[in-house]
Amino acid sequence: MLKLKIKGAIAVGIIALMGFNLTGCGAKAVVTTQQQLTVKTVKVSLADLPSGEGYLGSITSYVQSIVASPLSGILTSVNVRVGDKIQSGQSLASLNTDLLQAQKNQAAANARIAVSQQGATSESTNNSLSQAQAALESAETNLANAQTGAISSVDANQTALATQESQVTSAVASAQKALVTAQAQLQNATVNSQNDITQKQSALTSAQANLTAAQQQQAAAIASDQDNASKAQEALDTAKTQLEIAKQSSYSSSAPALLQAQSSYDQASIAYQGVLSKLKIDQASGAVATAQAAYDAAQSALQASQSSQTVVTAQAQVAQAQQALDAARTNQTSVSNQAQSSLSATQTTGTNGVAAAKAALQQAQVNYESLLNNPELKVNDAQMQAAQAGVQVIDAQINQSQINSPLGGYVVAVNAQPGQAVGPQGGFITIASMDPLIASVDIPETSISSVKLGMPMEVSVPAVTEIYQGVVSAIHPQPDETNKKYSIEITLPKGQATLLPSMRVEAHAVAQGKQGIVIPSDSVLTMQSGALSVFVLKDGIAHSVTVKVGTMTDSVYEITSGLSVGDQLIVKGQNLVSEGDQVKVVN
Repeated sequence: MLKLKIKGAIAVGIIALMGFNLTGCGAKAVVTTQQQLTVKTVKVSLADLPSGEGYLGSITSYVQSIVASPLSGILTSVNVRVGDKIQSGQSLASLNTDLLQAQKNQAAANARIAVSQQGATSESTNNSLSQAQAALESAETNLANAQTGAISSVDANQTALATQESQVTSAVASAQKALVTAQAQLQNATVNSQNDITQKQSALTSAQANLTAAQQQQAAAIASDQDNASKAQEALDTAKTQLEIAKQSSYSSSAPALLQAQSSYDQASIAYQGVLSKLKIDQASGAVATAQAAYDAAQSALQASQSSQTVVTAQAQVAQAQQALDAARTNQTSVSNQAQSSLSATQTTGTNGVAAAKAALQQAQVNYESLLNNPELKVNDAQMQAAQAGVQVIDAQINQSQINSPLGGYVVAVNAQPGQAVGPQGGFITIASMDPLIASVDIPETSISSVKLGMPMEVSVPAVTEIYQGVVSAIHPQPDETNKKYSIEITLPKGQATLLPSMRVEAHAVAQGKQGIVIPSDSVLTMQSGALSVFVLKDGIAHSVTVKVGTMTDSVYEITSGLSVGDQLIVKGQNLVSEGDQVKVVN
């Protein structure tokens, strides 16, 4: 059933000033032409159509915070009043800070004294630290130099050791090579000597054989000559005897027998002389002498070969080369031992130097750290820090004397005034946060099962004549003990109007997928004929438009004809205008 909407509650003072007169239920008020009316409009658009019954509720704060003073003190000012809209961090009130300021001045004086004491101690310590730092740096330099020097000395010693070892190794190799050469020469000399002696012995044997043969031949010839001499002697003696006989028996020296005997004697004598001559010749034969000379020569040659100095010389050279090798090896061992000893001494010296430098560095570090950890300096630092911390604490307390809002929203209660004592034990200003916008509505237990989280809901706020498309964001599981209804929260988008806590709302589900023109029910007027109308604004002029309605709730009507998307609908002030009035829009 269409509900008649009457807009006539106008303050008497406003009526007197503007010259209105109420004409009765559903009638328009009359306004003088000298006064330009002020209206509010909304742009007509498509929205989801309401579905089912409507649910009543109100705008509620998202968070409500009771602000207390962090310090106990006396209020000097309260900077907000109930209903004020405030921002997060905005000053709400101030406390008297006279006592804190005096305490701060005293703490600052103590801090200055501590700073002076700390400065004096620091100056003395810094001078000592500078000297200790210089000593520390010097010790670090000495250590680096000692390490570098030790490394350089060891490297140089190792290089010299390598050079010496190379030289003595080369000398040993040369001596070994010379020994091998001398041994080869000795072997060659020995072989040659043996070969020569063998040849000389063979020649001596041959010469001896030749000598023996010559001697044997001579002895045979002499024996033969001696036998022939004996026979010739006998023949001579026989011929001599016969010659004597012939001389005795011959009567003449020319006797044939004598001549024959003389001739035989002469021949025997010649033969005998020839045999003797041959004996002498054979006895003095040169073949034996030659063979003897050859034998003597061969024997001398053999003796010469046997007494040859070639092998002895080669043996002496081998012995000399062996001595040289032994000396080279001995020298090699000596040089290596000396070099190793020198290297070890150098390493020991370097190690000792580095160790001494490290000890000096450690001592310098101990001295430096001892100065850094000077107890007197720490005490002064602690005193200074404590004094400065005291100033900071009082500064923090002074800052806390300015009581700021922890959140943005509206002031809903102020329970203290300047001159009153406040403290952390109790809050005195209540702030309601309206971000995000929340509408709380009550749902009967018969309908709560149809409400789901995330479900779209259309929320009408009559106080500002706006319709919001919200979403169910919370469903309270416990019903109210009195009315047995369940409370749900609907999150609303921000609109043009300012919504305040406790503003009345009407919410209803929407038929998703079904859209139409939905306007606030208060914007629809009932004419004397019973027809329904609204006022739209065109070029600053108000025009009455007859409309037809479809689905209705207490707060919104569906318009099935008469309005178009994009029309500027007058939603506030429509009871005061007439057709053709020029109006001023204030949204």
